[in-house]
Amino acid sequence: MLFLNKPNKRGFPNGIYTTKSGKYSVVYCGEKLGTYKTLNDAYCVYADAKKMAIIRIAKEYREIIPEKLYNALLKYEVRIDIDKNYVA
Repeated sequence: MLFLNKPNKRGFPNGIYTTKSGKYSVVYCGEKLGTYKTLNDAYCVYADAKKMAIIRIAKEYREIIPEKLYNALLKYEVRIDIDKNYVA
């Protein structure tokens, strides 16, 4: 589930919602992370939250996963250009 990138009908990256005022609200794992003026600012906050979750999971399972997988998890990048919902 951590790497799931499911399509949505909003036309915005996962975790990003628009507000009535035209700003971008960020939600990750049910937690509201704030409202931002630009999509890029909002996505950076979302990406940081997701990256921290990946690192937390990697460290939690470090003793039982292969070292190669552990290192790959630490290097994983959350990028807007690979989000299935983002159209530049």
